[in-house]
Amino acid sequence: MNDEQHTIRIALVEIGGSHDECLYSQCLFLQGHAHVTLVVTADLEARLGDYHWMASSTKVFGFHSSASFQWKNIWKVYRYLKSQRFDRIVFNTAQGGLKKLFVLPFPEKTVMLGVIHNTSKFYTGIGQKLINRRVKRYFVLNDYLLPSVSRLTGLRFASYYPIFFPEWASADTIQKPDGALWIGIPGEVSSKRRDYAVLLDTLKAWKEKRDVKFILLGRLSAGDRNWIIKQLNDHPDLSAHIIYFEQFVPIATLHAYMRLCDAVMPLIHPCTQGFSDYLNHKISGAFNLAFAYRKPLIIEQSFSAIQDLCENAVFYAGSELKDTFFTQLMAVLPKIKEGAYRHAKWAFNAQQQAYLAFTEVRP
Repeated sequence: MNDEQHTIRIALVEIGGSHDECLYSQCLFLQGHAHVTLVVTADLEARLGDYHWMASSTKVFGFHSSASFQWKNIWKVYRYLKSQRFDRIVFNTAQGGLKKLFVLPFPEKTVMLGVIHNTSKFYTGIGQKLINRRVKRYFVLNDYLLPSVSRLTGLRFASYYPIFFPEWASADTIQKPDGALWIGIPGEVSSKRRDYAVLLDTLKAWKEKRDVKFILLGRLSAGDRNWIIKQLNDHPDLSAHIIYFEQFVPIATLHAYMRLCDAVMPLIHPCTQGFSDYLNHKISGAFNLAFAYRKPLIIEQSFSAIQDLCENAVFYAGSELKDTFFTQLMAVLPKIKEGAYRHAKWAFNAQQQAYLAFTEVRP
């Protein structure tokens, strides 16, 4: 960056306690091109321990994210952001409780952008309308979400893919045998969000499982813990093919398994909660983890119209998931892996340039 030019000052704000996995890519895009201040709550700071140094500075509010949207804390965030006179403010979660912040007046010259994690928010209630009064540019997290906002007026949209992560230290205890097939299923183990029942039923019927493991990369939810464990106890042959965690999966462990997995299976089926939103309005974190590690997806056929998936996935009918599918999968997966992720969009430079252009930061 030319020292004679004004160094753009950008605040990356996440006070909602979630979606912190989207911050690293943005820090990486902006590194060396802007003065970046991470604005987070006390509980989030601990989760950024390995990469908050990438920002030029960090502002940590002393309250927990669960208290962020109390008016006294909204006022603290507002006063800080206003006093710092940032050139750009990017709200990493520009929806939900953040609406309270936009009841207050910000300087017009401060350019505000947001990341929207569920585009259906634009069509429900007044909360997003309050945010839209000041935030006129939004990032969505995949190209396939852009059509869902194409008819909105007065707002601008672009996509960026949060698919870059630190080099987390590998968990030395993880040993993958030669020739084994590992399929990762990231996310909290909740039957409301993923169709574990059909997976377990299929595995019970699959007589030639061989050396295949399904890695449930999330803690067992309170509502599903007893059911999952009972299934495994009642069918001991399943235990050899399922790895699960009763507690929160450490981030380093999650990423170590993701590097070792051969494919990712989101298990999002028409019977799961929010299925329609995943088709049109929001992206599953499992997709982005697959993209990050260039892993093929094994996914229900309703998603086959999405370009990023049809180029990098094997599809099945959720109601017809049979043991024969997995037998066939073992034969075709190597060919899918060989041809996956050829598009230029997956390169870091392509994602960075698109992000810098939309935030109007000079590369």
